[in-house]
Amino acid sequence: TNANNVGSYPVSILPPPPDLTVPFDGVNDATLLPGQEFSILATVRNEGEGPSAATTLRYYRSTNSVISTGDLQVGTDAIGALAAGAVQSANDPEVAPATTGTWWVGACVDSVANEAVITNQCSTGEQITVAPQPPAVSTSQATDIGTSQA
Repeated sequence: TNANNVGSYPVSILPPPPDLTVPFDGVNDATLLPGQEFSILATVRNEGEGPSAATTLRYYRSTNSVISTGDLQVGTDAIGALAAGAVQSANDPEVAPATTGTWWVGACVDSVANEAVITNQCSTGEQITVAPQPPAVSTSQATDIGTSQA
């Protein structure tokens, strides 16, 4: 008999995966005074073939040009669901460190379910320099003013 020669197996067709990256845009001012306000600018791009869920973009300050989640986190932005090929720009208002020196800032996006690649989610670092505060100069009001002295 050939009535029992049939088998069936369930097949699941998965949607194409997302792939979130952060092609870092930079900062609005790279030479700062201690405590000066500036903005870190970033873009999240879905380079995958499928949509991504909403996630979080995290901003970091580092002592070197390699940005990672192990650096000092200084801010966050919510990133909405992104269709394949879509981008979302964001910026984080920050305050320069109180100490003079050189730092790098950048951003990393949290991975989403079924993401194709999870090793490309941090931007490159953008260097910022915090310069010393210039000295303050002031003069007192002149007193004991005479014809040849003050």
